[in-house]
Amino acid sequence: MISANSRALSWPLADRRALSRGVQGLTVRVARAVNLQVERKGKLFADRYHARALKTPRACSLAIRYVLLNVRKHVGAPGAPHAGFVDPCSSAPWFARFARPPELAFGAAQCRGEFLRATGLASPVVEPRVWLLRAGLRRTRSFDVDEVPD
Repeated sequence: MISANSRALSWPLADRRALSRGVQGLTVRVARAVNLQVERKGKLFADRYHARALKTPRACSLAIRYVLLNVRKHVGAPGAPHAGFVDPCSSAPWFARFARPPELAFGAAQCRGEFLRATGLASPVVEPRVWLLRAGLRRTRSFDVDEVPD
């Protein structure tokens, strides 16, 4: 018997191709726009699009950690947040599973307030609908806003 989770992870071939072509098209469009702005030619992106299904709570947690904390790899660079601050350019201000209390994730409340004033929306993040993100993540350890992903 096929469970609901396994059906969600094994997309039809046509959907996988459509996603791949969409990402390729976006990559070409971004590269052309950047090259035009900086008056250069040639490849902009070294790597090609690579998709991998996240099948376990741990894999999902590591992926979320990577996305929300990737800016930590660049601490000290211009625009990078200081220790204790969340990345205002990610959805980190709305992430509720950091190891530290929300009031110690500096900048999160300010980002949420600015977003509310600018858009009238409380959050750009929707609640997860799949078990892996809704319940499975609770089985993994929380991480701190100052961790540096691999």
